Amino acid sequence: FRVSFRLDHSYPIMLQTNVRLQRNLAPSGRGKAHRQECERMEKERLKMRSQNYLREDEDVLDNPFATSPNAVGYMTDAERFHSDTAGEEKLLREKQRQRKQQELAYKREQQELRDFARYRRMQEKAEAEAKQVEQWRQDGVKSKANKQSVPYNPITMQYNDDLDGERLRHQDQNIMYRAKVRSELLNQKSNSEYNPITGAKMHHVHVPPRPKTPESLKQSKRNSLLLDKYKQ
Repeated sequence: FRVSFRLDHSYPIMLQTNVRLQRNLAPSGRGKAHRQECERMEKERLKMRSQNYLREDEDVLDNPFATSPNAVGYMTDAERFHSDTAGEEKLLREKQRQRKQQELAYKREQQELRDFARYRRMQEKAEAEAKQVEQWRQDGVKSKANKQSVPYNPITMQYNDDLDGERLRHQDQNIMYRAKVRSELLNQKSNSEYNPITGAKMHHVHVPPRPKTPESLKQSKRNSLLLDKYKQ
């Protein structure tokens, strides 16, 4: 080839250059056969590679997504492509029904335990009340509810014919006796023997004899002392 060009507008230069011809091939399409061949070559190269690489089994290289039958996640194609949707819905309903039955059984058991505890508390309360009533009967606490608070009849003013009535009569007699004695002492300390106005002789207060303690009260006091001594 001869190439002619100018460096400027006045002096043309002529050069001769040898140019090598190249062979250009038409691009081939990437069809199915070509892709399979590429995959086969890659697998062969992986099998034959060295330098301490982990050599996988041919089954793993041929099918990387395959699972060993001994693996936990192994599943056959029949199980993987299971199409019994009605059966799956039935199993789901059975699980829900069993869970509901378990919940009802648990609630029933808890309710029975609560009822047993409530009945036991009611029985213990009834036994305690019966024991308390029996104790009241033995002590006579409730029988004293209608008993008078004073040992005499408030209508007739008569003392009761018992130890309490006798004790109250003796106390009243002592009160009247002390009143008479006090009146006599005041008369003696405050007045003279004669009336300062009329000059007549003064009359003294009649003091009755000191009342005696009845034998029933003495015996009751001795019994109480003996009882206290016995308890000590």
